[in-house]
Amino acid sequence: MNAFKNTGLLLIVLLLGLQSTAVSQSWFYFQGRVTDIDSLSPLVGYPVYIEGPDTICRMTFTNDNGYYFDSIYTDPALFYSAEVSVEDCFGEFHDEEFEPPGEYNVANFEICAWQNQCQAFFYYEQDFDNPYLFSFFDLSQGDDINKLSWDFGDFSTSNEINPVHEYEEAGYYQVGLTVEDTNGNCWSFYEELVFIDDTIDCTADFIVTLDTLNNVPNTYFFTDNSIGDINSWFWDFGDGTYSTEQNPVHIYDEGGEYFVCLNISNEDGGNTECWDEKCTEISTPQYFTFGGHVFIEGFPINVEENDSSNIATAFLYRRFNNQWKYMDEREFWKFGYYWFVNKPEGKYLLRVDLEEESEEFGNFAPSYYGGTTNWVYATTFDLENSNQLEVNINLRGLDAMQIGTGSITGHLEQGVSCDQIIDLEQQIVKLYDEGGELIDFTYSIENGEFEFASLADGSYKMQAEITGRTSTFEYAAINSQSPFSDGHVLEINCDAYVGVNEAEIVDKGFLVKDIFPIPANEFVNIRIQSDLSMKTEIEIVDLMGKILSTTIVDIKSGDNLIALKLSELQTGLFVFRIKSPQGQNIASGKILHAE
Repeated sequence: MNAFKNTGLLLIVLLLGLQSTAVSQSWFYFQGRVTDIDSLSPLVGYPVYIEGPDTICRMTFTNDNGYYFDSIYTDPALFYSAEVSVEDCFGEFHDEEFEPPGEYNVANFEICAWQNQCQAFFYYEQDFDNPYLFSFFDLSQGDDINKLSWDFGDFSTSNEINPVHEYEEAGYYQVGLTVEDTNGNCWSFYEELVFIDDTIDCTADFIVTLDTLNNVPNTYFFTDNSIGDINSWFWDFGDGTYSTEQNPVHIYDEGGEYFVCLNISNEDGGNTECWDEKCTEISTPQYFTFGGHVFIEGFPINVEENDSSNIATAFLYRRFNNQWKYMDEREFWKFGYYWFVNKPEGKYLLRVDLEEESEEFGNFAPSYYGGTTNWVYATTFDLENSNQLEVNINLRGLDAMQIGTGSITGHLEQGVSCDQIIDLEQQIVKLYDEGGELIDFTYSIENGEFEFASLADGSYKMQAEITGRTSTFEYAAINSQSPFSDGHVLEINCDAYVGVNEAEIVDKGFLVKDIFPIPANEFVNIRIQSDLSMKTEIEIVDLMGKILSTTIVDIKSGDNLIALKLSELQTGLFVFRIKSPQGQNIASGKILHAE
C-alpha cells in the first residue's frame, strides 16, 4: 500500500471481481470533505486515494465545495480493510483506516494543499443509440501537457486529445489516460472502469422541485424519472450527504449552488447489468423576512404596548403552478404588527382575520392586502428582499345591518373540479344585502354548514370566500311569510387559475358550443370550437366527484363533434370535464342520462 503512494504517480488499479459467480458482491461508499488547514476553504479538484487489500485501489477528486465521493463494488469477504488518504504540501500522506469498511465510510481532512504540476483526468459519455460507442474527453490539468496516451482496455490505444472508441462486445473495460509535460518533468496517470448495457438498458433522469410551501427553507423533492428496469438508486446531493431512496426529500443546511447526481443500476444476482448517471446543478432561492401593520380606520388594531383587545391571524398564500396555495399563518396582537420569517422569493397573497374574541370582530371583515374582502381583487406583492416591513393591511368595515327574526342556513359543497378533498370547516361565508354591500360574515362549522341569524326582511346574497378557490352565489328572500330560508348550497371549485400561461388555451379559443340530445340515451354529442389542435382528456364524473370514465380525444382546429358513450352508466345527472394537455380543466358541462 505504501509502495503505491511512494511512486509519486497517480496510479489507480481497480479490480472489481467481475466473475458472474460472484453473487455476494456489494457496494461500499466513501465520502468526505477536504479543506485548507489555515483558511478552512474547500480544496477544489483535489485527489483523494481509496485503497483496499491487494490491488483494490481508487482515486477520485473533490468537487467545487471540497466534497468527494466514490464507490467500490466487490466481495465483502475480500474487502476486509480500506484506507482513505490525501497528500499534503510536504508530500506527506494523511489517512484514515476502516477495518472493516461499512456500507458508508466518511473521512474528512484539513491539510496544507499540495500543488501538482499536472494531473491526468477524463470524462466519458456513452452513445444513447449505440451503447458500444464511447466519447472520451480529456480534463487533465497542467500548463505544459503535450502528450496523451489512451488505453481503452481492449488492446486498443489512441494519442488523440478527445478520442471516440467503439467496443466490439459487452463487458467491463479498464480505461487509462497517461499525460506528460513538455520537459518530461511531470507524469500523471488516471484510470476508470467502463461498463457496456448488454441485455438491459437504463437511462438515468430525475426532476428537482423546490418545496416552496414548506416552512423549512431549501427543502427539495427529488423525483426519479429514469427509464429501464432499475432496482438501485444512489443520490449525491452535492453537500456531502447521500440517499438510496428512489424519491428522496432533502433539506440543504444553507443556500448556494449544488451539483446533484443520481446513479441508477440493475443488479441481477449480484452482477450489475446496467448502470447510468445523470448530474445537474441547482441554485437554491433566496429567503426573506417581511411584515406589516394591520389598520382599522388609519390606526393599528392595538395602539398601546399592552393592548390586546384585538387578536388577529395573518394567513399567507404563495403562487404555485399558477394557483394560490396556503403556506403559513401567524397569530399576533402587539402593536397590530405581524411578520413572517424565511420565506422564499416569489409572489404572495396575504389575508388577516380578527379572532372571535376580538373587540372589533363583528365590525370588520377578513381582509386582504389591498383592502378588499375578495381574494380575486386582492393586491399581490413580490417578496424580493428583507426590507419589506410595511406590507400593511386595512381591514374592511361591514355596512350597517338591520336586525330581525329571520335566518338563512346552508352548507358548502366541494365541486367536481377539485381533485383533492377541501376542508369545508372554518371557511368564510359572506352575506350581502340587495344593494351588494357586505353586511355580515360567518365561519362554516362541521360538514361545511353555515347560518345567518337575526335577519330583517329583505333580499340577500351569499358567497364563500376560500382563498384561491371560486364559489357559486346563492340568493334568499326573507319576509313575514317566509322568515326562514334553508337548504342553500355553495359549490366550491378548484379551477381558479391566475396569471397568463395557464389560460393560454382558453385565451386562444376553446368553446363548448352545444350538448345534445337532452336527455341522452346511449351517446351524448358535444360540439366544440377550438383554435388549437390538441389531445384532450374528457372525464365523466358523478355528483360526488367520482370519475366514471375517461376518453382520450384528438381535438382539431375548427369545429369538432365528439360522441361520448353513456350506455354503461346508470341513469341520472353527470358532469363532464375537458382537460388540457397539461391536465388543467378548460371546460365542463352537465349530462342528463335517461333510458
